[in-house]
Amino acid sequence: MGIKLDWQVEADTAYQRAGEDPEQRRRRRQLRLRLLFFTGGIIVAVCVLVGAIWYRLYTVDDQLRRELISTVQAEDATLRLGDYAQYIAIQRSADDAWIKEQGERFKRYQDLKTRSNLLIDGVVLNSEIDGQRGRVLIQETLDGKAYHVVWFYYRYPEGWRHVPSDYTFWGSTAS
Repeated sequence: MGIKLDWQVEADTAYQRAGEDPEQRRRRRQLRLRLLFFTGGIIVAVCVLVGAIWYRLYTVDDQLRRELISTVQAEDATLRLGDYAQYIAIQRSADDAWIKEQGERFKRYQDLKTRSNLLIDGVVLNSEIDGQRGRVLIQETLDGKAYHVVWFYYRYPEGWRHVPSDYTFWGSTAS
């Protein structure tokens, strides 16, 4: 025990700081956790909403694609079976020349079926949909050699219909 000078006494208590109130620390931690959970909840809700919208758009697009492919396969089946009435029912145009051209195409297909080995099996290699317009790449086999044919479709209230070629589907022709 010796004598303590003033600066020694003050030095011993100078580094003793007042601590934070434990109740205030707990409240601040709870507030931080609430903010974190609220932000996380908002992020999860937005992700779920975006996921639901994406899934709905995907299912609608997939349904339209399946309907288009079914129409193409039905049209191929009418060619295979030689059902002119059903084949023409799938065609649509404001121009009567298109319907006449399709009638001639039907006759050519029937002639090819009798003269050579034409296989029309409804194989769809590719399909693209742009709004109400559709483009389909189909494979046909003539005498063992595969050919690719592009057909264009338009979606009417009663379903997809084969329409005249729409080359604007690929974009503008300007270079």
